[in-house]
Amino acid sequence: MHPTLVASTAIDSAPSSLLSCLTTPPGLDPFACIEAGHHLSASQLFRENLQGFNAAVARESTTFNIDALLTTCMLLNMLSFAGLPEAGPPTSRWPFVVPAPPSPTSSRPLNWLRIQLGFGPLLAGLSTQMREGSQWLTFFMTLGHEHFYDDRGGTIDIPYAFCAFWGIDQSSNADTHPYLKLVRRLLAILNVWQTVEDAGGGPDRHDEQVLRYFQFMQGVDEAFVTKLEARDIKSLVIYGWFMAILASARHWWCRVRAVREAEGVVRWLDVWCCGDHEVSNVAMGNGSAQLRAEVPPWLPFIAKAVGYELKSGADTRQRVSVNVQ
Repeated sequence: MHPTLVASTAIDSAPSSLLSCLTTPPGLDPFACIEAGHHLSASQLFRENLQGFNAAVARESTTFNIDALLTTCMLLNMLSFAGLPEAGPPTSRWPFVVPAPPSPTSSRPLNWLRIQLGFGPLLAGLSTQMREGSQWLTFFMTLGHEHFYDDRGGTIDIPYAFCAFWGIDQSSNADTHPYLKLVRRLLAILNVWQTVEDAGGGPDRHDEQVLRYFQFMQGVDEAFVTKLEARDIKSLVIYGWFMAILASARHWWCRVRAVREAEGVVRWLDVWCCGDHEVSNVAMGNGSAQLRAEVPPWLPFIAKAVGYELKSGADTRQRVSVNVQ
């Protein structure tokens, strides 16, 4: 109940009669207090249900109601994705601005993304422990998860341009290569995106595929998020393409975030490709001339998704083909 109420308060305005009877500290929005209260309650209930699940596993029980746990986790993930800081120009936030110096207690620019990391392992663990009687697990099976969770090594089914840019060869392994798993996830959802586009595209059709697009997150881990925060060039390209795909949908909880993230990434990479000295000094990947020459063909796909005009002179004839089927 509480996560559902958080979601509803995040998109609707509370009645004035309700707000008028609340006592809130000066300067705070009473509507925001309602949302925060339900969010805290939802988090507490999630912890309690997770403890109950752990106890059931210890007893080797298979009767625990896992759908409530999955629903709460999905809603909390959705809300962290939808929760945005104050609007401002792209140059005022990550990846242009990173809080410094980092410390264990300081806010990190992609903490909201780290929250998303918990659902994949939870779903995987639940699917092996308590598959019976769960409507959610049955639903996720229909998404064709085995197609998205492609952990094959080597270059099979990966276009040459992707192999060349991310340094993937026949000896590459998904567990040790820094990009292979994510490239395969990206190609899987890109195939879905291209199928929708070939059928006429449009936000309604893409909205129907959002859960499939989010299967990309199964390949994201802490190491990738850390590389993003350090503005690793090749990680930024992967992330930008993922957000560009999400930007095709119009769901209230993902559209704004996807556009904002994609725009920020493509702007930053565009500036980096133009040779901005300040940006070049903070980029991982040593800012080599070779890498700087390899990035521009990857930018038009992201730029088109958010209506950004590239300044780095990326030749549209040299752009990477998105038709990877």
